[in-house]
Amino acid sequence: MLGFPARAAFTCTAFAAFAAFPATAEMRQFSNSIFVVPPGWEVLKRTPEFQLLSPDDDQPCGNCYFYIGRSQPASGQLRDFIEANPRLFLDDDDESVKSLGPVEEGNEAGYPFAMKGLKVDGDLMVLAGYQVGDRFQPIGFRGDMDDAEQIKQSADGFKSFLSGLLLTTRYVSNGAPPLMPRAQPGPLNGAYFGTWMQSSLGMDMMMRMDARSHLLVFWPNGYYHDGSPPNGLTPPDPATLREPTDTDYGTYTVAGNQVTLAMADGTFDTLTIEDGALNDGRATLYPVEPLPDGSTMAGSISWFYYSGFSPAVGSGGVHSSSVTVFRKDGTYGGESSGGASAGFTDGAGNSTGGFTASNSSSDAGRYEIRNGLLTRYPADGSEPTARLVFKRGDEIIIGEDVLNTD
Repeated sequence: MLGFPARAAFTCTAFAAFAAFPATAEMRQFSNSIFVVPPGWEVLKRTPEFQLLSPDDDQPCGNCYFYIGRSQPASGQLRDFIEANPRLFLDDDDESVKSLGPVEEGNEAGYPFAMKGLKVDGDLMVLAGYQVGDRFQPIGFRGDMDDAEQIKQSADGFKSFLSGLLLTTRYVSNGAPPLMPRAQPGPLNGAYFGTWMQSSLGMDMMMRMDARSHLLVFWPNGYYHDGSPPNGLTPPDPATLREPTDTDYGTYTVAGNQVTLAMADGTFDTLTIEDGALNDGRATLYPVEPLPDGSTMAGSISWFYYSGFSPAVGSGGVHSSSVTVFRKDGTYGGESSGGASAGFTDGAGNSTGGFTASNSSSDAGRYEIRNGLLTRYPADGSEPTARLVFKRGDEIIIGEDVLNTD
């Protein structure tokens, strides 16, 4: 097992981290926690259940990941919560999960603390949590464990990061003010949408141009959402944003022709007002109209991607595609597929083998348009999905995809 660090060493490391963090680090908020992102680290992934932090490649633990979880009501014992949730931060493709020993308990930085070591598909995973009043605050760590040196590096990385985290994190439930400023009534109302072209380098080392889009929804009470709001055009409940898990919500202020966006996680952005539209530095976002409740439509949205392999790897490439067809009777159907193929040759041009792999799936069900959202209800009973649906001139746009009516 990892074992808790010696208290003296742990405390010294913690205070060293605490002293170093504020000068160059950034504050972020997720759920109940207002935490420090250390220099050289970044928030790599955001979900409703956790935020994933990763370091730059030049950090001592370059292949380490740290998870800040959504706070949970404290029910029962902390050790039982940790024992009962080994997959709390894992993906569906994480198949092998093995315990490295029993839950260890302690008290660190004034908080009851518990942790458990796991082996997940060859990686070291530490699932941990501490109790803050009537809340359990889960956290996690993942790193390499291919050999003894990597295990030590991962364990040291966990202890070093944890020490600074425990002493620098503040909690809304303990009275810390949320990072998002209070909303003030503003002049913006409704959805704004724009597109631009972005270049990228494919695996075949060829430049490609891809269409990108940006959707923002504003309310006159001073709130906004980046992307499709989960509750459609209904303004958010301010109480739910004190401890946000959807950090695409935020508040906005307007001064002159500048719009300042303050996101719930503590980040900021600015827009420029141009003749009734908004410019985000990449695209001009124009006001768009939501579809009325009960609307139906006929058309499809589709997506396709292909990139060949680099000549140094071999011939072939990877591809993926999807298409969803919406019908006027309120039903939809769709298919998606993906695959890869490659052929390899030696230095003389002789074939040395290759491979082909593919997969496909289908989807069907009914849809409903209400409160600005198009909600799809799959026939197989799986979870519904919803995206904002609106008109731009004669075009219908679902989320950030244009409906093809040809």
